[in-house]
Amino acid sequence: MEIALRIKNDPEAMREALKSSLEEIDRMSYIVRNLLDLARIDVEKTGPRYNHSGAGVKDAASTQKVALDRALTERFEHFRRFALDRGVNMAILGNEPAATLGDPVRISQMLFNLIDNALKYTPPGGKVELSVEAEDTLAVIRVRDTGIGIAKEDLPYIFDRFYRVDKARSREALAGGAGLGLSICREIAESLNGVIEVQSEPGKGTTFTVRLPLAGR
Repeated sequence: MEIALRIKNDPEAMREALKSSLEEIDRMSYIVRNLLDLARIDVEKTGPRYNHSGAGVKDAASTQKVALDRALTERFEHFRRFALDRGVNMAILGNEPAATLGDPVRISQMLFNLIDNALKYTPPGGKVELSVEAEDTLAVIRVRDTGIGIAKEDLPYIFDRFYRVDKARSREALAGGAGLGLSICREIAESLNGVIEVQSEPGKGTTFTVRLPLAGR
């Protein structure tokens, strides 16, 4: 505000200052929302864990049977226009019926973060490929992109809270992140007795794989 007052006689500079302020407010709001999400997940983890027999679970919402193929389709439709605007070819390669027990809101949030992350770091002309498969007793979700990739030295820390990769990767994003989205994904996967893994090569792309217990198996 102080800067805006100093340049009040320069309309163009005023617009730029206000734009910068709004962008910073949006970024701080994003960080606060993610911190609140992490805090809620931490609280949830202190109670009874999810289990697939239904025993020891806190509430009905946390033990709903979630159709992962349907959840993936919903997120695909959500991001379809954004991908087209970015010039990124997004497709579902496989969508095998598969379900897990858990909170549908959290699962949707995890898918949102993974797809959003893939699209942000994939330049125009690239691809983002999604899939859900049932493998033995596990549901396997993959989000694969042909984006800028992640350096080998960053991979061990990619799920750590507030960890951000090198500046070159950050510049490629549409909006600067805070290093919380992937941490939330890991917390959600682990709260469902699952795991999340990443494979990446700079200049070739990244694949995130989530493995969750199949419901009813």
